[in-house]
Amino acid sequence: RVLNVSPDLCVMRHLHGVLLLSIFFWSNAEFPSKWGSCFRAPKPHKVEQSQLKAAFDHVDSILSTVLKERIHTVGMSAGIVLNGELVWSKGYGLRDKTNTSSVPDKYSNYGIGSISKIFAMIEMMKTQEEGIINIEDTVESHNPLFKIKNPWESHSRPITFRQLCCHLAGLPREAPCNTSDDKPGEFCAIDQKTAFNRIAQLDMIEPVDVVPIYSNLGFDVLGNSLAIIHNMTYKDMITNRILKPLGYTGTGVGLNTSPNATTALPYFATGKFCTYCRSAFGWSTPAGGMYSTVNDLAKLMAMFMETTTNDFLLASSKRQTLLPRYIDSDREGGFALPWELYRVGDYMVRTKRGDVEGYSSEILFVPEIKLGMVVLTNVVEQAPPPMQAMASYLLPYVAGLLRSTPPAAMAPSIGLEPFVGVYKDQTGYEIEVQSPDGGKTLTAMGFGLEYMPELQHPQIANEVVFQTRRRDGDQQTCILFEFGGKQLVRFLVDGGEVKSFTTENAWGSVFRRQ
Repeated sequence: RVLNVSPDLCVMRHLHGVLLLSIFFWSNAEFPSKWGSCFRAPKPHKVEQSQLKAAFDHVDSILSTVLKERIHTVGMSAGIVLNGELVWSKGYGLRDKTNTSSVPDKYSNYGIGSISKIFAMIEMMKTQEEGIINIEDTVESHNPLFKIKNPWESHSRPITFRQLCCHLAGLPREAPCNTSDDKPGEFCAIDQKTAFNRIAQLDMIEPVDVVPIYSNLGFDVLGNSLAIIHNMTYKDMITNRILKPLGYTGTGVGLNTSPNATTALPYFATGKFCTYCRSAFGWSTPAGGMYSTVNDLAKLMAMFMETTTNDFLLASSKRQTLLPRYIDSDREGGFALPWELYRVGDYMVRTKRGDVEGYSSEILFVPEIKLGMVVLTNVVEQAPPPMQAMASYLLPYVAGLLRSTPPAAMAPSIGLEPFVGVYKDQTGYEIEVQSPDGGKTLTAMGFGLEYMPELQHPQIANEVVFQTRRRDGDQQTCILFEFGGKQLVRFLVDGGEVKSFTTENAWGSVFRRQ
């Protein structure tokens, strides 16, 4: 649904440069511009379970079909997160082919491969919040062991924590492991000094901040550097500083623990059991050596989708990790910290996929509508097909449901009706505030005002604040229209009666109620 707005309505001309109030609609909005329409996501809000049952049944059918088609998939657990809750989960197949009753569920643990990188990122952000590092600090300034040959040293600054975390450090893909002097039968069984001595003999592949090069080595350097900073082993650091405080009881560092009643055993694509797939990752653990469950990864996504509250991480830290750090030239994907970005319809989703021998995993979420999905399997490279099938159906379904059932607009304690009326400034310029839907929303010359309770100041008891967007002409780009000019309108209220309003881009102009 698109609203066409005439140029005359889009521009309010005024001597004092009064802010131009933009439209607030739950549906998509378009303004006349050579740049085309501006997509706006629906606001997330609580949806009744009864409204989702048909969707869950359809997802169940989709995943059952995909599992039958993927004949080598032994077991799979899947889940859906909405508004911070795991609203649906189910297991398919078997955790253990030798046990026909071992149906997996949301508590079954699987190797998560590269999803392990998220926990190194969380530790990085937590260490920044503690004031120990800044993610723009060079790694070498905190870990003198880290050195690498840089052919572009004359015009490229040293590698930072942030560059490691979004694959923009120009490093080779893999850590220098499994040489003749490593312990036989163990992957990357080397100590910190040996690892960093080997890295010092490597060359960077690209200058920093030029093009992403997916690098497991980058996360090994990141995680192990943080462990050195905290004077802890990587396992102890992640366990004691992240997993225990968050209550992630189904998640752990290292896959070499004995399988238990919740473990999904690893298998090759041939269906044969993998005897070594739960071996320790050693020094390369930060890049892919952890295990987890649907239940814990649902909590993880919920935490990063709640970007307005401070919990384990500050809201600002969570938002910082979601910001794109690189966008592909076709604008269909990119990297955040360290989320991978992919376009699905109108949305740029955040996702992380992990594949190690014996396991395949993927999490995907859409912060704008607080929708997340997780798929874990116990055969390598088997998670993407069910995730793609689930996301391609569920994302438009949930977005459409949110758009068709918008939440009630927030209103101050006195309601919205007292704000309706004609206001005039000292030059005689007149603006009429209306409520075309009987007190549910406010508009001024057709443009909406959004009540902002979080901007009320206790010391100014007689002020009520609304937010709008300003327009600066018909040829704005979508990015400027959507984000470039939010403004505040401050109404003066005395004894329940609205007296006047002022705007932040019209200093000295007071619009008094007539």
